[in-house]
Amino acid sequence: MTAEIIPERIQIESSGRRLEGLVYTPLRPSGKQVLIVQGRNEMLYKYQDFSRQLCDSGIQVTVYDHIGQGFSPRITSDPEMCHIDSFDTYVTDLGNVIKSLSNTMPLTVIAISMGGLITLKAVQRTEIMKSISRLIFISPFLGIRQPVPTFMIKALSHLRDLLSTPFSRNEPVFFYFNDRFRKRTVGLDANTHDIQRNESYYSLYSQYPEAKLGGMTTSWLRAAITCLNSVWSYRYDMDVPCLFLAAEKDNMVSSAEIMRFAEKLAASSRIKPNIVRIKNSLHDILIEEDQYRTPAVAAILNFIKLSDET
Repeated sequence: MTAEIIPERIQIESSGRRLEGLVYTPLRPSGKQVLIVQGRNEMLYKYQDFSRQLCDSGIQVTVYDHIGQGFSPRITSDPEMCHIDSFDTYVTDLGNVIKSLSNTMPLTVIAISMGGLITLKAVQRTEIMKSISRLIFISPFLGIRQPVPTFMIKALSHLRDLLSTPFSRNEPVFFYFNDRFRKRTVGLDANTHDIQRNESYYSLYSQYPEAKLGGMTTSWLRAAITCLNSVWSYRYDMDVPCLFLAAEKDNMVSSAEIMRFAEKLAASSRIKPNIVRIKNSLHDILIEEDQYRTPAVAAILNFIKLSDET
């Protein structure tokens, strides 16, 4: 390992807002760069170890917080609400983040969970797609894990709005009542089997309490369903290499839907996606135990390095 790389804190202008970000600059640059598009309820420092691993391979890494979470500005008066009216807002932000990056280095986008859904919506826009050389999807949100049809979930979200107090009828409300930030426990509801990495992640919120986020609002859920429908109905013809990493025991999103989408993409695209299923892994592959994390990181690095040969 090289000397520890200290990331630079940056701000990225988007639609009159300033999104918070970090840039990890390698000591021995390889001329490649990665943009990490995070999932729901994540924050800048979650993937420090992974970002430094990429840097040790000469890859410049940029990560940013979505509007409404992490260190970026909140949308609601309640800072713990995960809220959005339309995923198009996330897509526009992603496009502006990409515009802020160097156009002299090939760009690999690594999209995680909700970030996967945002990215798949974004690459429907030609001006965004033409800036990307490679795409990596890690546990992408391509299906709700609950065995309930999305139209039913959407109906329940409207019912939840009706059950809100008269004073908050025009204000965003949590889909689950009082769905505040909480720590997840390994063996119970955590997204990883690794106790130490889980503790390290949640300790960040003791250090940075302003980054805490609770559950989704009813509006966020409906916006997510609308975006899911758009992504599934769109006919993609990918002309860049793609890698899908799916957690076999994913406890947050549907692993089966990830595999089905990747197969659908393979049938419609000029360049067929690579698909890797991490056996027995939970959702958070990048902070999982080494037996799951190590082969995933190796697959990512090998996939990025393939660009040396193409």
